Amino acid sequence: MAAIRQPTNEDIKLLINVKTDKPVKRRRLVTLFQAGFPLYALDFSWRLDKPSRIAYTSIIEGSSNIVGINEVDEYTLGVRAIHTLNQPSIATKIQWIPHSSTHNKDMFATSGDLLRIYEVNSDNRTELLAAMATPNEGIPGYAPVTSFDWSKRDPNFIVTASINNFCSIWDIHKERCIMELFVPDAEIFDVKFHGDNQDQIIVGASDGFLKRYDLRQKSFPEPLFRTEALNPILRVCPSPTEKDIVGLVTINTNFVTVVDLCKPNSILTKIHPPQSNAQGIVFKDRLNQKPINTCDFSPLLPRVCAIGGEDASASMWNLDYEQKVNSGVQCVFGMGVQLSFERVDVFDPVQNIKWSNVLKNLVAFTNGSNIHLVRL
Repeated sequence: MAAIRQPTNEDIKLLINVKTDKPVKRRRLVTLFQAGFPLYALDFSWRLDKPSRIAYTSIIEGSSNIVGINEVDEYTLGVRAIHTLNQPSIATKIQWIPHSSTHNKDMFATSGDLLRIYEVNSDNRTELLAAMATPNEGIPGYAPVTSFDWSKRDPNFIVTASINNFCSIWDIHKERCIMELFVPDAEIFDVKFHGDNQDQIIVGASDGFLKRYDLRQKSFPEPLFRTEALNPILRVCPSPTEKDIVGLVTINTNFVTVVDLCKPNSILTKIHPPQSNAQGIVFKDRLNQKPINTCDFSPLLPRVCAIGGEDASASMWNLDYEQKVNSGVQCVFGMGVQLSFERVDVFDPVQNIKWSNVLKNLVAFTNGSNIHLVRL
């Protein structure tokens, strides 16, 4: 059973001076939630009336998995469990509908064996609205959905990626696929709409190529970048403040490659975190050798990126030398300025990291059976 963390007196003292109601120094890293099972994906709600909700998923092999929703008190850091449900497969991603309006349906989606759409109703119960499958060409059954992205311009549309070489565009109101794009000779690991442009998607695949597809001319993909040694691209991470700045997480590499899509086939910079030991001591002259798993750009601070990986640490980086966004600048590697470094567990990797889109100074990540929160 999951353990819900309640705020301590120390937390409250760090957050607010009770006598004067003046803010004081806030705690940077807090373990919000401890589950009795390993956690994988997470996402913050976009709704203005519920900005501090976090949806999360478990990663349990050979068993049904758990999808849960927690709500964080942004002042006391207390956590309230909203709802949990069982899902028959591991969810490769979870995402809230990217819309701040309180008039739309309160929905989130997960990918895995199927694309599932859920609605959270007024009494915080979760209802499955739709489960959509990607046909597996020539083979009985369905192709697993590796990732998906929700259109920010029109939340009625979702694009999914699959290992069967297809990207599918779904109309979730009609619960049907309205378009398919074929990516030859490559399993598709991640896909994103290009900013607010609903007519373009960016695809990362097993062939090591980053490509852009125009849905109006789906037969002509535009190659944007080719990774070193054609390493498969596992995650495509566009910046919400600059749509052409994209971070790439590739298989078994100990850095994040950042590219500018306005300059095809060129690297803007590499984020290569330093090595640290089990006590959290950072060795500034040694580069980490363990793979990076996750990357996410800040929705508030241009070119500030949070990353995490197999070395059980999370760090935040400012990619622009000139912009000082935090007094805690520690060291410089390549073109990145490291803003902070948090070691959370010497055994478990950081699987996913996400910024809040409404409370934009919050970033959370999964590590083992924990969800941690960092507040800037």
